[in-house]
Amino acid sequence: MNNQQELIKFFFHSCGKLNLIQKFIPNCAEYRVITINNRAELIARKGTVEEVNKKNLDDRKSVKGELPKGVLDMCEDVSKKLFSDIIGFDIMHDLDTDKYYIIETNASPHFSMFSVVTGVSIPEKIVDYIIKQIINHHPNNEFFFQESINF
Repeated sequence: MNNQQELIKFFFHSCGKLNLIQKFIPNCAEYRVITINNRAELIARKGTVEEVNKKNLDDRKSVKGELPKGVLDMCEDVSKKLFSDIIGFDIMHDLDTDKYYIIETNASPHFSMFSVVTGVSIPEKIVDYIIKQIINHHPNNEFFFQESINF
């Protein structure tokens, strides 16, 4: 789309269809944040398209990432409003303006690759969370855990 008229024409001709429009940010970094029980547990930085092209890679490589506290607070606050125990956030950082955007949230986030590159065992954190929930809801020790689970 080159102007507002083209945008209006597009929407006029695609009536009844769901369309998603987002600003194109050419100079950006992408992150994955996973929250468990409203707490950011994993932060991974996805490789940029330029990094992938330089290395001639088929896939975007990820590494352990860091984000400002305000961005993590935003993810944790949003997770409280979505009423889900586990949420994956795709975050975009506009490197030209230094602004951060939540692009997408996932109630069933993919985390295996991100766990490997960050060293954060999301499956272990999920199991620990579930065990704590069971113990908190069954204070009379109705359930007994005989062995710990090792990942």
